Amino acid sequence: MVKAVRRRSDQLGPLEPYLGEAPLEYKLVPYESLRTELATQAVEYAAETAKLAVKIQRLRAALRSAVGISRVDSVDPSTSTFGAADAGANGRDLLIGVYPVITAVGATFRGASMISGPKSATAKLPRLYGDEEEAKKLSTLVGYYLQFELARHMLDEAKDGVLIDGPLILRRSVYSPRGRYYGDTYVRAYWSAWRSLALLLEEARDRGVPVVGVVKRVRSTQVARRLGLDSIGDSALAALCLSPGEYTSPLPMESAWADLVGHLREAGVHPRGLRPHSVLVRAGQGGQSYRVDVPEYALDRVHEIVSRLYSLRIPPSGLPVPIVAVDRLTRVTNREAALLHRRMFSTLASRLGADRVDALTLLTLQHGES
Repeated sequence: MVKAVRRRSDQLGPLEPYLGEAPLEYKLVPYESLRTELATQAVEYAAETAKLAVKIQRLRAALRSAVGISRVDSVDPSTSTFGAADAGANGRDLLIGVYPVITAVGATFRGASMISGPKSATAKLPRLYGDEEEAKKLSTLVGYYLQFELARHMLDEAKDGVLIDGPLILRRSVYSPRGRYYGDTYVRAYWSAWRSLALLLEEARDRGVPVVGVVKRVRSTQVARRLGLDSIGDSALAALCLSPGEYTSPLPMESAWADLVGHLREAGVHPRGLRPHSVLVRAGQGGQSYRVDVPEYALDRVHEIVSRLYSLRIPPSGLPVPIVAVDRLTRVTNREAALLHRRMFSTLASRLGADRVDALTLLTLQHGES
């Protein structure tokens, strides 16, 4: 079994000269000098990044020892069977409110070939929302719910695991309905998404199938915080400290775990073995990395899972084929969203008739939309 890292290094020394916060100041410049000033800022950012990179390179051996580095095994990709699910949201911001387009797609893959699916799901919100923040968050939550539901349908097909696009958690700081007013639909969607995730984890645990969260854009600082480097992103650490084909030892989620436990219990799910653990994987030659979230019940399969995912990588990102494939299938392009908006416009025009043509302005795009 791969052991989870629970320690932080005291050999690293301070990085304060490079990570310290500075007061926010501004500079008034003549407009004709603005582009020159922006170029100067870019050079300064590059110089600061160079200092940080040099410092981390000096500490590379200690950092690698602190996080625990492993290398993947060579695996024949055709021997792997993964399910994968993704969700996406697009749409248009209209005078009447935000018009969302929500989709989710799931499929099962043997190696790089799709052997089952794709299965798709969508949902229509009960109305158009004038509150842009609520509409966009609600669309994302509904997408998560659909993705988790599709993943549950693939548990019997995917012997090596079911991949979901994103973490095995819903960030409370982003989606919690507390702190401001949200409508009933938002609150129901929030709890439905959590419940679906809880049931997915329970069913997967009981069947012995890993549920694997693949986080494509790593913005977390979980590994860095364990090392006392609060201001460095995990993706930067992976780029500077890992070589392609290497990954870090699993780290258990901390504060987010308490949120998940509460939702598991509300859904009647025992939390045994469901605590997510995170692994950073350096997958691409250009520094690209992604994060893999694996529940505790599947920790003894982390090395196998990461090795299989690495064998399915697509250059230059290094992401595994199943995740890339369902991401493309899920995506609603801006052109498609524009065509759907025109369909709405023409339908409204035909229903209202010439006498009420002014009402068509309700579907006019907000400023900045195209």
